[in-house]
Amino acid sequence: MQTPLQITFRNFPRSDALEARVRDKAAKLEEFHPRIMSCRVTVEEMRKHHHQGRHFQVSLDLRVPGTWQRVDALLARNRPGQTPLRLDLLRDGAAGMLDLNGAQAVRIDADLVGALKAQPGVRAVKLSLSKPWAS
Repeated sequence: MQTPLQITFRNFPRSDALEARVRDKAAKLEEFHPRIMSCRVTVEEMRKHHHQGRHFQVSLDLRVPGTWQRVDALLARNRPGQTPLRLDLLRDGAAGMLDLNGAQAVRIDADLVGALKAQPGVRAVKLSLSKPWAS
């Protein structure tokens, strides 16, 4: 990784053992994609269940080069426009969502959605269309 691993614990105290396990698992991610630029891990204790044990949610934010540049090149040909886009980006089991609106909104044509969906790392493209008479 180009930047150091960042680990955040929420709703419970930091644990050396858990941090070591997260570091070990994060190091293995580079086997799947050797060019990971950064990795942020958030471990959060949800609710305390007295009968079911502790429940945790783990969030992973991975950054890899290239996906956004390919998508942005496609979108640049259709700017400026009126249609906001939401892009769900997926890479090696990690997902993220990106909303493009305002100055980044695009003109939609018949080929754009298919071209975006065909990009490696793009899982779905959802259009948010408004009525022409809405202000």
